[in-house]
Amino acid sequence: MLKNSGLGKRILRRTNTFLLTAAVAAATLGGGAVAAPAATTSSVAAPVVVASSAAQLTQAGVVGKMGAPGTGVIDSSNGWVDKTCTVKGGDWVYQGGDSWWYRNSDGSYPSKCVATIKGVKYLFDANGWAASGWGASKKTDKLGNKYWYHFTTNGLSKGWHIEGSARFYLDGGDGHMYVNWNTIGGKSYYFTPGGVMVTGWYKAYPGWYHFGDDGVLTTGWFKSGNAWYYLDPGKGSTNLSGAYKGLMLTGYQTIDGKRYYFDASGKWDPSK
Repeated sequence: MLKNSGLGKRILRRTNTFLLTAAVAAATLGGGAVAAPAATTSSVAAPVVVASSAAQLTQAGVVGKMGAPGTGVIDSSNGWVDKTCTVKGGDWVYQGGDSWWYRNSDGSYPSKCVATIKGVKYLFDANGWAASGWGASKKTDKLGNKYWYHFTTNGLSKGWHIEGSARFYLDGGDGHMYVNWNTIGGKSYYFTPGGVMVTGWYKAYPGWYHFGDDGVLTTGWFKSGNAWYYLDPGKGSTNLSGAYKGLMLTGYQTIDGKRYYFDASGKWDPSK
């Protein structure tokens, strides 16, 4: 039976939802009128909820594992997040523990697809359980990166999402995971190809950048230890991608009418 690490309890906030306790659900479903989704077993190649991280994305296997142990994603090689289905009336059913499924008015249930219910998108596994985890779309951005999405039993995730020490940002519109350069609330951030928000020093084309503990791009004068650096504020830059904003400068530079020298590591050398 699919679990969701306690997140499903928050689904109780849904309004106008027919919720069954484990006892009532057992009694109702035991009458034979409506069959609950089949429980997941080791013989069924269905996704499972894991302590997932978009930093370990892969298309191989039901649960892909790369990097840190114990992490993975919902497999989407079968195009789950691209396949949609339509619910037909009905309501949510609580099936013990933290497991949920949606019963249509005709007794059927959505499975292996994404369904929009009362304006919210939910991911359902092959056995009909509301699933939690990461899934990819077949769509790609202009650089060829897949669009990744995160679901809980409360539906499609949006905004900031935290897993351990990693922070991700999921678009407020369609929910896709941010990668590379992005502006959030008027501030610049950088996300790795796996979607993790960058902090501290980070090398990305065409050089080195620094990001605060909050992930915001550092610009202007910056002191690290006993060394001073200058990170291009981007004024007057003609680079359309904005890649030069925040770029660590080296060599001789004129700043506010004064000439400075920064060595190859970006440190200001006041002797020159």
